[in-house]
Amino acid sequence: MATAIDVARLLCERIGKIDAYKLQKLTYYSQAWNLVINNEKLFDNKIEAWAAGPVCPDLYKVHRGSYFVDSEMLAAGDSAKVTERELRAIDFVIKNYGDLDGRQLSFLSHTEEPWIRARKRANAEEGTACNEEVTTDDMLEFYLRMAQNS
Repeated sequence: MATAIDVARLLCERIGKIDAYKLQKLTYYSQAWNLVINNEKLFDNKIEAWAAGPVCPDLYKVHRGSYFVDSEMLAAGDSAKVTERELRAIDFVIKNYGDLDGRQLSFLSHTEEPWIRARKRANAEEGTACNEEVTTDDMLEFYLRMAQNS
């Protein structure tokens, strides 16, 4: 199974240098849509409901302090661990979310149930720190419903 860092490296290889906000959100959406498309997790790394939207702390540790991230920064990642099936889900994410910048993706995630539910479970007020997990069950339920309604 790939890790979030493997997926992030693949995203950077496909898109190029990317701002850290956008990379975090595209990694999150890759996990969510892989659950819908392939009915399985893309990676086991935890995603948390931070004030800026969904963030994978393991990935954050790699790019912390950098505004832009490229594949060289993610040298610990191995994009070859992503399967062809998983790549279809990631390509779907790039096609549907790739034109949005990090702030737009952050705003979008703030309107969606998985992040909102996690923040509510933690009783986190707007703009405050929160490390509550955005569960894959919540992701699957919400994005599956989105797919069925489109």
